[in-house]
Amino acid sequence: MKLGRWLRIAVVVRRYERWRREGEAYLEQWATHLAVGSLLALSLVLPGKMGSELAMADDVSSDSSAAKLVEGLSRAYNKGEFEALEALLEKDVKTHGVAADGHTRDLPASIRELRDAFANLQWKAEVVVADKDRIAVLQRVTGVHQGPFLGIAPTRAPTALSFVDIFRMKEDRVTERWAMADRLDLIRFLTNPGPAKATLLAAPAREVAAFAAGQFLESVLVEEKGSLLVTHLFTNRISRITPAGEASVFAELDLGQPVEPLNLDFSKPVARAGVVCIAAAKDGSIYATVFSPKPEFHGVWRITPEGKGSPYAPLPGAFLNGIALDDFGNIHVADSDGKLWRLPAGKREAEVWLEHPLIARRSFVGFLPGANGIQIRKDTVYVTNSDTGNVIRIRIQPDRSAGKPEVYATGICGDDFAIDADENLYVTTHAFNSVIRVGRDGSRAVIAGPEQGVVGPASAAFGRLPGDEDSLYVVTDGGLFAPIPGVEIRPRVVQLKIGTKGR
Repeated sequence: MKLGRWLRIAVVVRRYERWRREGEAYLEQWATHLAVGSLLALSLVLPGKMGSELAMADDVSSDSSAAKLVEGLSRAYNKGEFEALEALLEKDVKTHGVAADGHTRDLPASIRELRDAFANLQWKAEVVVADKDRIAVLQRVTGVHQGPFLGIAPTRAPTALSFVDIFRMKEDRVTERWAMADRLDLIRFLTNPGPAKATLLAAPAREVAAFAAGQFLESVLVEEKGSLLVTHLFTNRISRITPAGEASVFAELDLGQPVEPLNLDFSKPVARAGVVCIAAAKDGSIYATVFSPKPEFHGVWRITPEGKGSPYAPLPGAFLNGIALDDFGNIHVADSDGKLWRLPAGKREAEVWLEHPLIARRSFVGFLPGANGIQIRKDTVYVTNSDTGNVIRIRIQPDRSAGKPEVYATGICGDDFAIDADENLYVTTHAFNSVIRVGRDGSRAVIAGPEQGVVGPASAAFGRLPGDEDSLYVVTDGGLFAPIPGVEIRPRVVQLKIGTKGR
């Protein structure tokens, strides 16, 4: 046989051996991903543990390799302490895939980049899978985008990222790692609305009242005699604040159950209970949107002028948010899942007034509420969509039905807002720490920010007393949802003198 033929055969054999080795490695990696992915998927639908291999992070045996790894990850992500994690890593850990930071790099560097990019970073292991020499951890981090990340300049947007790390262990040390980020979470981050672009025209401000850290002032209305009514989000409490800044309890709703600690992770369904937003009727009654795990309590409540509240119209399953009444006494409620509900005057059965993509969250990647704040001026309904960064306008038809919705303003991640006599909007941007005036002529101006105590503004309302009609009262969470590093979390009520009267 000629030498050239032998050489060709040898080349083919070597290529076959290389392909076989690469194929085996690929199949091993594919099988690992498939097995772990299947276990993770099952963990989402099966309660409790599955044998001894699958557990929620809190259920992992404290002396196991998985527990030590979870503890090391927790200390590194949440506290910036890397010693425990680095003690579990071999010197040269082989890394595959793309991690949550968009790179393939060593684990401590990936964690440091996330900590540098996100303020108030909170990490949690949601599911842990141990299978022979492999440990898989389904993880979730939340924070506020404060530093460059994935080539994106800081937006101050609240963000959540999910990812899985699969670790190969040898004698309780990590020798190999497969990183897999949730691509939809990355797309969500890349498409989240950011701060609105507007001219700075700061209005004079003064602090009216302040509350202890941990409270979330969500909604405000001004009474005829000048006092403010303020809701404390997902509690049973509504406070009254006098013009002199003295606070007292106006109402404590009987929710039929204890009030749980405030939970602000809106990306997951939890059994929240408590008041959200309020609006006043002409007869002095207050109507409120109230969350409750009890279907008969979840919906619109009526509160008397004396502060006695009771369920008025149930809306089970609705993602309740803003509430407003039109000139005829019809109640309109924003449902952050993409609807507007309507309660005709004097009736207790709600009907869907509008369901439309313009008031819904983004498909697949929506993180913030859709329809959020709602206000009505004459024959026009305005609604903020926090997730898309739009303000939507809907004309009320002569038969009181909804006209075709249209985008009134874009690029503003609004929470709630107030309207002045000239129909300019004053939009609170919550996580972006500003109040923005949107003029009828399309102009925009930032009239308040952190320098005036406006940190986490959730709602605004105009004063009503003579001489106070050009005051805009803003309630905040003080940075509870999206804290500013180095700034004290202090929920406030702030008065802005804007030189323009409300309605």
